[in-house]
Amino acid sequence: MILFESHATSIDNQNEKASGWLDPNLALVGLTQAQELGKRYMQDNISIIYVSDLIRSQRTAEIAFKSRNIPIIMDPRLREWNYGEYNGYSAEQVESLKLSYIHTPFPKGESLSDVMQRFASFKTDNLKNLDGKIVLIIGHRATFYSMEYFFNHTPLHIVLSCKWEWLPKRMYYSS
Repeated sequence: MILFESHATSIDNQNEKASGWLDPNLALVGLTQAQELGKRYMQDNISIIYVSDLIRSQRTAEIAFKSRNIPIIMDPRLREWNYGEYNGYSAEQVESLKLSYIHTPFPKGESLSDVMQRFASFKTDNLKNLDGKIVLIIGHRATFYSMEYFFNHTPLHIVLSCKWEWLPKRMYYSS
């Protein structure tokens, strides 16, 4: 089983900015959220945790699981979507543009198709033959889009059209 959690609230999230490849730290509320995330998983036998190379994802895992002996593996293929020139713009503005950049890269950034290729490579290397293991991925919206696309076969334009809703413990099954 594969579980997904979004990283805890970052300073940019709190300020309603779309970070993309910028690397803001967690906000104070994010520190509390990370601790709560750890409590949610106290009874779960997680084998491994994957995080992106961005600090908001790494810190969420470090805080949540500091008292447990679970390997935390950083992988840059789990990074957020690179909005290029739009990294750091208002979240509302970037959200309104995303459907236009499914196959065409953001200026000086990447397309959602590029994100999917990164995730497909990660999936091939890490999410095959889990043999009953529980894997937790702490990532970003782009990670969620990728997981919905690959595991639930949701078309990208549908995933992007749905209003983002934070939910704990999203579950996916790898075939």
